Amino acid sequence: MSAAACNGPENLFVAGFLGESNIIASSALAQRAMPKDAAQLMVRPESITLAAADASAADAIPGKVLATDYLGTSIRYLVETSAGRLVARAPRSQRARSFAPDESVQLFWEPQDARMFDAQGRALRN
Repeated sequence: MSAAACNGPENLFVAGFLGESNIIASSALAQRAMPKDAAQLMVRPESITLAAADASAADAIPGKVLATDYLGTSIRYLVETSAGRLVARAPRSQRARSFAPDESVQLFWEPQDARMFDAQGRALRN
Protein backbone atom coordinates (compact mmCIF):
# COMPACT_ATOMS: atom_id res chain seq x y z
CA MET A 1 0.00 0.00 0.00
CA SER A 2 1.41 3.39 -0.94
CA ALA A 3 1.48 6.38 1.40
CA ALA A 4 -0.54 8.37 -1.13
CA ALA A 5 -3.34 5.79 -1.20
CA CYS A 6 -3.41 5.52 2.59
CA ASN A 7 -3.28 9.25 3.33
CA GLY A 8 -5.20 10.53 0.30
CA PRO A 9 -7.95 8.05 -0.53
CA GLU A 10 -10.28 9.03 -3.37
CA ASN A 11 -13.45 7.94 -1.55
CA LEU A 12 -14.73 6.77 1.84
CA PHE A 13 -14.79 3.11 0.79
CA VAL A 14 -11.06 3.18 0.10
CA ALA A 15 -10.45 5.19 3.30
CA GLY A 16 -12.08 2.46 5.37
CA PHE A 17 -10.53 -0.39 3.40
CA LEU A 18 -6.93 0.86 3.76
CA GLY A 19 -6.41 0.83 7.50
CA GLU A 20 -8.26 2.21 10.48
CA SER A 21 -9.98 5.57 9.97
CA ASN A 22 -11.97 8.06 12.01
CA ILE A 23 -14.86 9.37 9.91
CA ILE A 24 -16.39 12.50 11.43
CA ALA A 25 -19.47 14.40 10.25
CA SER A 26 -18.54 17.98 9.39
CA SER A 27 -21.51 19.18 11.48
CA ALA A 28 -19.71 17.81 14.57
CA LEU A 29 -16.73 20.06 13.83
CA ALA A 30 -18.43 23.46 13.78
CA GLN A 31 -15.38 25.18 15.29
CA ARG A 32 -13.17 24.18 12.33
CA ALA A 33 -13.14 26.03 9.04
CA MET A 34 -14.26 23.58 6.35
CA PRO A 35 -15.41 23.94 2.75
CA LYS A 36 -19.19 24.23 2.44
CA ASP A 37 -19.42 21.02 0.40
CA ALA A 38 -17.50 18.97 2.99
CA ALA A 39 -19.86 16.46 4.60
CA GLN A 40 -17.30 14.26 6.34
CA LEU A 41 -13.70 14.35 7.42
CA MET A 42 -11.32 11.42 7.73
CA VAL A 43 -8.31 11.39 10.03
CA ARG A 44 -6.14 8.37 10.75
CA PRO A 45 -5.61 7.35 14.41
CA GLU A 46 -1.86 7.92 14.20
CA SER A 47 -2.47 11.55 13.14
CA ILE A 48 -4.46 12.40 16.27
CA THR A 49 -2.58 13.84 19.22
CA LEU A 50 -3.91 13.45 22.74
CA ALA A 51 -3.29 16.11 25.35
CA ALA A 52 -4.32 16.60 28.97
CA ALA A 53 -7.74 18.16 29.46
CA ASP A 54 -6.20 21.36 30.81
CA ALA A 55 -3.78 21.80 27.88
CA SER A 56 -4.20 24.75 25.57
CA ALA A 57 -4.74 23.41 22.05
CA ALA A 58 -6.48 25.31 19.23
CA ASP A 59 -9.40 23.45 17.62
CA ALA A 60 -9.13 20.62 20.17
CA ILE A 61 -12.06 18.30 20.78
CA PRO A 62 -12.60 17.38 24.44
CA GLY A 63 -13.20 13.75 25.24
CA LYS A 64 -12.98 10.96 27.76
CA VAL A 65 -10.81 7.87 27.35
CA LEU A 66 -12.99 4.75 27.24
CA ALA A 67 -10.29 2.13 26.67
CA THR A 68 -6.58 1.71 26.07
CA ASP A 69 -4.87 -1.13 24.21
CA TYR A 70 -1.12 -1.58 24.48
CA LEU A 71 0.16 -2.70 21.06
CA GLY A 72 3.88 -3.14 21.58
CA THR A 73 5.39 0.13 20.37
CA SER A 74 2.11 2.08 20.43
CA ILE A 75 -0.99 2.64 22.53
CA ARG A 76 -4.46 2.66 20.94
CA TYR A 77 -6.99 4.91 22.68
CA LEU A 78 -10.77 4.79 22.23
CA VAL A 79 -12.14 8.21 23.18
CA GLU A 80 -15.76 9.39 23.53
CA THR A 81 -16.21 12.91 22.13
CA SER A 82 -19.02 15.17 20.96
CA ALA A 83 -18.05 14.05 17.42
CA GLY A 84 -18.55 10.38 18.36
CA ARG A 85 -16.08 7.70 19.36
CA LEU A 86 -12.64 8.38 17.94
CA VAL A 87 -9.53 6.23 17.88
CA ALA A 88 -6.07 7.68 18.48
CA ARG A 89 -2.78 5.83 18.32
CA ALA A 90 0.29 7.19 20.09
CA PRO A 91 3.87 5.91 20.26
CA ARG A 92 4.64 4.12 23.50
CA SER A 93 7.58 5.78 25.21
CA GLN A 94 8.83 6.35 28.74
CA ARG A 95 8.95 10.07 27.96
CA ALA A 96 5.48 10.28 26.43
CA ARG A 97 2.43 10.96 28.58
CA SER A 98 -0.06 8.10 28.62
CA PHE A 99 -3.75 8.33 29.53
CA ALA A 100 -5.96 5.96 31.50
CA PRO A 101 -9.62 4.98 31.03
CA ASP A 102 -12.04 7.61 32.42
CA GLU A 103 -9.40 10.35 32.02
CA SER A 104 -10.47 13.58 30.33
CA VAL A 105 -8.34 14.52 27.32
CA GLN A 106 -8.25 16.76 24.27
CA LEU A 107 -7.78 15.49 20.72
CA PHE A 108 -6.35 17.49 17.84
CA TRP A 109 -4.63 17.01 14.50
CA GLU A 110 -2.91 19.08 11.87
CA PRO A 111 -5.19 20.22 9.01
CA GLN A 112 -2.98 18.53 6.39
CA ASP A 113 -3.53 15.17 8.14
CA ALA A 114 -7.28 15.22 7.45
CA ARG A 115 -9.09 14.36 4.22
CA MET A 116 -12.51 15.83 3.44
CA PHE A 117 -15.32 14.11 1.53
CA ASP A 118 -18.57 15.31 -0.03
CA ALA A 119 -22.03 13.90 0.73
CA GLN A 120 -21.48 11.10 -1.84
CA GLY A 121 -18.24 10.03 -0.18
CA ARG A 122 -15.92 11.45 -2.85
CA ALA A 123 -12.72 13.13 -1.76
CA LEU A 124 -12.49 16.90 -2.01
CA ARG A 125 -9.21 18.35 -3.19
CA ASN A 126 -7.37 19.88 -0.23
